[in-house]
Amino acid sequence: MQKHTRLEVGQRPGRSRRGQRFGALGGIRHCRRSEALHAPDADEDGGRGRGADPAERLVQEARDIALRYERYVKGAFSFFNGQSNVALDNRITNIDMHGLGQNMRVFGMITALEMVRNRVMVTPPRPNYTWLYIDEVQSLFAHPTVVEYFARLWREGRKFGLICTGISQNTSHMLANAEARDMVLNSEFFLLHKQSTADLDAWAEMLQLSATERGYIGDAVKPGEGLLISAGIRVPITDDFPKGSLYDLWNTKPAEVAEREMRRAAREAEE
Repeated sequence: MQKHTRLEVGQRPGRSRRGQRFGALGGIRHCRRSEALHAPDADEDGGRGRGADPAERLVQEARDIALRYERYVKGAFSFFNGQSNVALDNRITNIDMHGLGQNMRVFGMITALEMVRNRVMVTPPRPNYTWLYIDEVQSLFAHPTVVEYFARLWREGRKFGLICTGISQNTSHMLANAEARDMVLNSEFFLLHKQSTADLDAWAEMLQLSATERGYIGDAVKPGEGLLISAGIRVPITDDFPKGSLYDLWNTKPAEVAEREMRRAAREAEE
């Protein structure tokens, strides 16, 4: 994959992506934040009444806005106020948001999706594809603002070489969302593994699975088995992967991983 122009998520305050100055807050752009915070008190109606001096009214509005957004500039939520430390010129970029608090979860998700959109749609067209993998994708559908943005990216991204893949272990609640259902119906590739009863019913209803096809993703299947659906073709998957170094590389079963680590530690102790 070719290297591409680096895009920083965080930008310098007061500058657009092209480095041009812009008015901070429209009509009050000439009011400094320090002046707003230390301005004289407004009149009894908050400086917004008909009899208030226009300059005082602007100062009061600037002070209100400055106080409202102070937490995002230098307060508890200021971790997006700066340049990104993500190396976007790498072939693979991982964005981990599991540590974000609930108050910043929506903002963080939209920031990440906007970064992807800018790299794929705003930068000059590129001859290669971009693969976007979203683990625990059902978490995006808990927030209407994120759902709307993500659904638009899912629909429009394919025209710009963006291939989106959602990964989830619990999809019944997600599939109850109308936007999620539209995204699923507009997708070409599905890989379904063992499903819970609720998830199985949701997929069977949406994809019109037969009784035999339901059996490929039911409770009786072994880990790794399932049903692959691509371009209208449905192929059952049976898995009997031989154990060895490659199996150990991909294995994530906690008990087997712990046993492997104990054997490795024992060998190192003997040496």
